[in-house]
Amino acid sequence: MQNNEFTENDRKLFRTRLAKWQEAYYTRLVREYTELLNGDGTPGEKIYELEQRVQNERKHSGVRLPFRMSRSMVIRNLCFLLRNPVTRADDLKDFSDELKEQIQFITETE
Repeated sequence: MQNNEFTENDRKLFRTRLAKWQEAYYTRLVREYTELLNGDGTPGEKIYELEQRVQNERKHSGVRLPFRMSRSMVIRNLCFLLRNPVTRADDLKDFSDELKEQIQFITETE
């Protein structure tokens, strides 16, 4: 299998799962922000920390993909989502073995 080649099912699966992964990621962020606001500290400290976290998230958002949504960028986008961590290796269980092997190779050599 050549670089960036995978099954059509992989591409379709990526497109259908992406929105779910993004929503799950946002849900985790909201949970973390809620814990922060309900935690110890003064209201001013909490707001300041929340602002810092939100600003940092905007700069390094794991949800906004850096690559086009084209077929040739699916593997790069999946690697990006794994590194940021929007997805986990478990999320790839339904993808082809070839795609998972390519992603494992790429993420291990980075």
